[in-house]
Amino acid sequence: MALLASTLIAFVCAGGTGSGPIESVVRQDRELERALSSMVDSRSAERSRGERWIAAHARSADFPALAEAAENGGAEVAVRLARALGSDERHLGLALLFADERKGSLARIGEDAVRDMLAHWSEGLGGDFRIDAIQDATFRQALERTRDTWPGERYRLALGGSVRDAVDRLVRLSGLTVPVVVDPMLREVRGPIRRPLVLEGTWDQILAQIANQSGASLVGPLAKDSSDEDVPVFVCLRPPSMLLANVRATLVDWCLLSAEEGPIAERAARALGEVGWPAALAWLEERWVERGDGRALEGLLVSAARGRVVPALQRADAVQSLLATADRAFAVGDVESLRLARAIARALRALGPVAIDGVRLDTLLVELPADEPTSSRVSRERSHQLRLVVLEGMASSRSEVLDFTARAITSAEHSAAIRLQAMRTRATVSTPAPESVRLAAPQGVLDRLGTVAGAREVARLLLAGNVDLPPRWRDPARTPEVSVFGRSVVFDFLIGTGEVEAARDHLLDLCELDRGLAASDDAVLARRELGRVLQDWGIRGQRERVVAFLEWVGEGLTRGPEQRALHGIAVRAGAAVPNRERRDVSLLLELSSGESDVVEGREDLLGALSANPSEAVASPARELLIQRLEQVITVPGHPSRIERTVEGFDRAISDLLASGADIAAAELITHVRTSLRRVPDSPTTARVYSPAWPRSRHGPLDLDRLERPID
Repeated sequence: MALLASTLIAFVCAGGTGSGPIESVVRQDRELERALSSMVDSRSAERSRGERWIAAHARSADFPALAEAAENGGAEVAVRLARALGSDERHLGLALLFADERKGSLARIGEDAVRDMLAHWSEGLGGDFRIDAIQDATFRQALERTRDTWPGERYRLALGGSVRDAVDRLVRLSGLTVPVVVDPMLREVRGPIRRPLVLEGTWDQILAQIANQSGASLVGPLAKDSSDEDVPVFVCLRPPSMLLANVRATLVDWCLLSAEEGPIAERAARALGEVGWPAALAWLEERWVERGDGRALEGLLVSAARGRVVPALQRADAVQSLLATADRAFAVGDVESLRLARAIARALRALGPVAIDGVRLDTLLVELPADEPTSSRVSRERSHQLRLVVLEGMASSRSEVLDFTARAITSAEHSAAIRLQAMRTRATVSTPAPESVRLAAPQGVLDRLGTVAGAREVARLLLAGNVDLPPRWRDPARTPEVSVFGRSVVFDFLIGTGEVEAARDHLLDLCELDRGLAASDDAVLARRELGRVLQDWGIRGQRERVVAFLEWVGEGLTRGPEQRALHGIAVRAGAAVPNRERRDVSLLLELSSGESDVVEGREDLLGALSANPSEAVASPARELLIQRLEQVITVPGHPSRIERTVEGFDRAISDLLASGADIAAAELITHVRTSLRRVPDSPTTARVYSPAWPRSRHGPLDLDRLERPID
């Protein structure tokens, strides 16, 4: 540690807070000498005056003089120095120099100063870490109070690559208010990248799973909030052997480690950025501004991406410098360079469109870097995409930004990734954009989807950004190559633009209703996808529109299979309103015929009927669903049937809650939990007794889809 202290002294003496003219340095030294003389004056007023001067003016370069005064001045000087340094977070660098000294008296000054800074940050902070979030009831209860109450927001997250990156995505994209920190001493564990482990649950459940995968324990300091309840100041993934470390000592260790060399320094700086301690961020900022310290920048970028942006990063010259750094990193193209460039993109997304020095950053970002002879097409595309990603975060509506996105969207020379990101940026900066633009080569964009969530996003982006499709895309016969998901995008887009006839053509093609319902996997997937499209409309308050559309489509359908398929889509879409009661009752009679194979696999449909606005339909449907549950519970050896039936209740309860029928939903919840007590060993029983049941109607929020990757 002594060697580290000398390194820190050399660092701060060389840089300090800016050397300035020689005269100002001499003046500072003379005033410091007078202040230190006042500290040992016999008059109390003089001693206080000296303490105030040090609190306001001391610099890291003053450490040798302050240390000498502390050693020679006695206990009162040491107390006053600790109090002066601890009164201002800008003095963390000085406090660390004291804390790193081997002599007990000097170390105590630094420790006491850091303790005061921590108290300013979070009142009551300074105790030991709580042991293990799962076993320590106090810590776990405090964690639960920091998230939404039942049923709780559920997330999905792929644990591929670095565990540190997975934790960072969880915090940034779920909007957690509690900082989550990975201890720099925790051994890095990388998940399987080709087939990543997918985690699902509430944020604290996912965090516990990540800790389990990395062999870490979840610990964290607790402090009192305004209601005098214990709340976590931050949560830390630590090696099990380090559970009892003191908070102050731990943060001091991280600071000192961040000034060393090698990977441990970068991880320590990152941990400081993750925890969000203002004093540490100010110290990292000073190191980056004065010395260009890349390790300090690592911590500042992580902190900025989580919403804590230091002033130095908000200057136009700093933004230009970071963009140039990212461009060079893209040109190098190795793993570490790409990681740095993406970290810069995430940090810059947190900035506003105007720098603190008044320069418009959005205008600066629409200027692409000049092509270098050594730059590849891939690196140029990545630089372009980075600027679009940052502009999306800024949400600027400047005409220059709209023109920038329009040029990317309408050019087939750009990659599909560029065009898709330009659509995201355009949809964010102005809704809708003032002038329509036509998407070039739509097939390339649609080929990037392959998921329901992706199809939903592209349809929304087309409408929100006032982006049009080429004319031939109105006719399904002219686009036979379009996938099920691509067809769904076009269908939703045409409905949104009011082109109902063209939408009906795509609907018939999508579900193959005019061809006797082909039993291919694509046809089944298409019908389910259409149900989700229409369900989304219903959730957005467009229920009557859904019903009218389905009625109109159904006018030309005469065959029984076609009518039943359309009706099934309507029920799943939540569109079974009173004017369809006769058909719904017929379906109920079919389901209640007593033949188990008739109900088998249609529990979700029965759940949808259970939330019908008409009690003439909903009541018998709920009774039938309850009967089905009783039936499967009494048949041993069929846990999958129990799970499918409870999924029917999931649908009914979530639909009832969405429509405000809380009492009916609560009755079903009570019935399911009471019934499943008879099968305590069933996995489904554990699920329905968890705080996260029933599942959200929309399912878990896929955090990875919220990330803005730069390909």
